[in-house]
Amino acid sequence: MKVLAIALDAASYHAFNKFEDCMPTVSKLRANGLSGILKTVPPPTTAVGFPAMFQGLNPGKSRSFCFETNQPDYRLQFFNKADKLVGDRVWDILSREGYKCLVLNLPMTYPAKPLNGILISSFDSTGEDWTWPPDLKHKLSFDPHERNIREFHDLNEYARYWFVRTKLIKNLALNLLSQDNFDFAFIGFLILDRLGHHLMHLKQAEPLFRWAHKLIDDAIAELIAKTKPEYVVIASDHGMHPVSKAFCMNTWLFERGYLNMREDLEDAFLAYPMSITPDKFDLINSPAWSVGQGAIVLNHKHFASWIKMGLRDEIIEDLQRERDPDGGFSPFSSIMRREEVWHGPYLEQMPDILCLPNKGYLIHWVRLLPRRYQVIQNYSDHDMDGFYCASPAPHAQQTASILDITPTILSLMGVQIPNDLDGKARA
Repeated sequence: MKVLAIALDAASYHAFNKFEDCMPTVSKLRANGLSGILKTVPPPTTAVGFPAMFQGLNPGKSRSFCFETNQPDYRLQFFNKADKLVGDRVWDILSREGYKCLVLNLPMTYPAKPLNGILISSFDSTGEDWTWPPDLKHKLSFDPHERNIREFHDLNEYARYWFVRTKLIKNLALNLLSQDNFDFAFIGFLILDRLGHHLMHLKQAEPLFRWAHKLIDDAIAELIAKTKPEYVVIASDHGMHPVSKAFCMNTWLFERGYLNMREDLEDAFLAYPMSITPDKFDLINSPAWSVGQGAIVLNHKHFASWIKMGLRDEIIEDLQRERDPDGGFSPFSSIMRREEVWHGPYLEQMPDILCLPNKGYLIHWVRLLPRRYQVIQNYSDHDMDGFYCASPAPHAQQTASILDITPTILSLMGVQIPNDLDGKARA
């Protein structure tokens, strides 16, 4: 095999350093290659990071962070489907060059599209089209869907489920690789995200989280032994860090008068605080609302004159003054206009403002909650600092962009890099 690529959901550069002693395979790859922090594309979420990883395009070109067209409340469909993405995936380019590809368990690949080889989609599959070729699913004892954490009695049982599922993905990959000669494979493991949210911050759960990293290392070792690749590329869609506070953006917008809810609910909400879902928002009469992940959309249709007079700058300046009453810290590490984050033909479909959380904070999803700040216990959330490694290559520790992964793979495969990619080859 020419290139073996491993995609890891929420692999943290800092966690990989911490658990280096139980990851001899990755440590050896790092010692003989290029590795370091992999900066993801804002916001740090699976449905943005994975397309950036396997397309090399920012969301303004790929539409990976776009409006769901059939939602009247303009919420973003973060777990979009592959047929909504614009642009080639790395395996589309390689397939046209005659290379046989195996793509397994990567989010944002549903529905499966034709390629020269095999594609098996991941947990975000919503129908029957989760394999290419289509009849392959009938030959597999595999279900792309995952069990929810609420189905388990405790974290130990949940962790055991993910240990078993990780081995299942590894064994499925080994079985498929033994049936044909693939030139390229891109295989995804999601365990570090699923356990990281609930275990990363818990001292007593560190042995379980450590074991998850060891399982990943063992899987990579077996895949290398099976495929004997010329090159190995490892990349994560984002990182993860512990959080203790949530900032509720739509609550802030409601308190500032930018977001309205239905009249029949407002008095009840003020008298008896409750959680309000976006279907209860009065979007026609709201200048702005949050669609999750720190993203704010302005109501261009009904408030065009206010927007022209500077509504966006007004909101940004107001956000810059925001401080947590407990400590006086800003909940944001950065507040950006969309043109400062993304570029491309779909820029105007992106949110108007994007806020990234400060250390220790997360920016709450789309609900309107009774209080702006919510204390969070026993949870970790995504951050911008993922992990990557390309080996063999001249040994160096170097920060890279997730947009560099696709051009790096193409370079290692000896394929010309398209001019429209936003990243650059790193090895």
